[in-house]
Amino acid sequence: MLKTLAIIKGGVSTKDLNPILTHVKIKDGWITSTNGRLTISAPIALPNDIEVIVPATKFIAAVKACKEPKFKITDGGKLSISKGKFRAFLPIMTDVTFPSPQTSGDIIHAGDFIPTINKLMQFVGDDASRSWANGILFYDGQAYATNNVILASVETEWSGPAICIPNFLINELLRIKKEIVSIRSNGETITFQLEDQVWLNSSTLPTRWPNVLKMYSTVDFNLIKKIPEGFQEAIENILPFCPDPKYPKIILSETGVSTEKGDHEASVDMEGLSTSLWRAEPLLNLLSNTDKIGISIDFSQHPRPCPWIRGDGVRGVIVGLKQ
Repeated sequence: MLKTLAIIKGGVSTKDLNPILTHVKIKDGWITSTNGRLTISAPIALPNDIEVIVPATKFIAAVKACKEPKFKITDGGKLSISKGKFRAFLPIMTDVTFPSPQTSGDIIHAGDFIPTINKLMQFVGDDASRSWANGILFYDGQAYATNNVILASVETEWSGPAICIPNFLINELLRIKKEIVSIRSNGETITFQLEDQVWLNSSTLPTRWPNVLKMYSTVDFNLIKKIPEGFQEAIENILPFCPDPKYPKIILSETGVSTEKGDHEASVDMEGLSTSLWRAEPLLNLLSNTDKIGISIDFSQHPRPCPWIRGDGVRGVIVGLKQ
């Protein structure tokens, strides 16, 4: 039971603006949580005659206190959870309607969905003003992610409509770590059926993205060459010497990598680079996790978007700073 509760807690709201969203619904041997964006439901070993809406955190705490708890509804209208000397009584929310999303749409063939999102998650945005970028867009045989500085894409077998899956849903899929049995979507909502009958549902994000194909058409992926050996290490070594630690910038040139001029500065001699200016954070984000798979970047395209390709098939562009 504790494993089930660990799954559904991801759908419990951490804010009490709407009290029902901090509760779980138990009915017909199922337990369901929803925070208004994401709904998670799973079978639970409770008597079918137990039908309640109770505070989620208190319910989980009570079950943790008992290895094999016993449940019953008291004459006073509370849920009793007990084992041995331990007893807890939880208030039951009544005269309310617990949100219950409706699953609709066609079954989608998604191929290697989890490997695909694992490749792109580091590039997913987290900007409330650009909600469309806070997820992964599946469109025309490609999956896209962007943080407004880096655009990344990888081929996919997605057979459904153009859809942008929100990062909070993707994070829960990765946290739960259960095999996906099926995916169903009508374009506005999406439902993942997982093994052990667990399911997750949420609304999708807007698909009104910038014209990513147009952005790709301005670059030549055939001119890309591998970055010099030790490039990431060089950036990491000079990073503490950037004059502005809150907005560190990295300068590339034909002679190497350096910080801006200031009271403290640093550089590393290196060949094979093109003159350009970059924010350190997104550049290091692009280079992360590439020590084994490799990455090639065409810095000569700067100040236009610079194309890059990783050894695992992910490609995209990164935008630098104007000099």
